[in-house]
Amino acid sequence: MSDSSSWKQRRISDTRTTSGNTEPAARETINAALILSASEISGYAFCPEAWHLQRRGFARNRVGVQKLDQGSLAHREIGIRVDRVRGLEQMRRVVLLVMVALVAGLLWQLLSIGALLPP
Repeated sequence: MSDSSSWKQRRISDTRTTSGNTEPAARETINAALILSASEISGYAFCPEAWHLQRRGFARNRVGVQKLDQGSLAHREIGIRVDRVRGLEQMRRVVLLVMVALVAGLLWQLLSIGALLPP
């Protein structure tokens, strides 16, 4: 059996179909394991490890729940640090802009009174 015929058989045996054209010849089947919901994508973006474990169907035990709580706390702390760094970065940009404006103003004042021009 060639690879293409086994692929077609797997496609035919899948249970989910796409919406759209309802003609039997035009319908395509999709493997349900390949479908991701928006919340699954969000879960993966937040913590790929937790998403993987949930996707594989691992049951949570007491130790797992404790580790999940520790991970959530770690994620929160990291988020707080990231927010602080972003705030400091914005403050640094403002301070730098103010310094450039002050230096430009000082140079303009010195040029207007002729202090920087040669005699």
